[in-house]
Amino acid sequence: MTNKVISLKSFRKNITTLWKEAREKNIKYIVLYHSKPILEVSPRYDEELIFKEDENDYYKTLETSLSFWKNDDDDDIFKM
Repeated sequence: MTNKVISLKSFRKNITTLWKEAREKNIKYIVLYHSKPILEVSPRYDEELIFKEDENDYYKTLETSLSFWKNDDDDDIFKM
């Protein structure tokens, strides 16, 4: 696997292109914010998605991520 370092701004701007390239070329992106690594983004392949034992971890991670991004003003993040 190849590692590439990119800025958060670049990652956000080009996320669609980057994830496709990551899958095609097996690239792991290390995302920097103010010159410090904050994320590692690596591709997952169909054969890895979702095994039954991974499913609970997936939903726990999703719930944690959503609660992290929830605004204090929001009553319920799932409300539309």
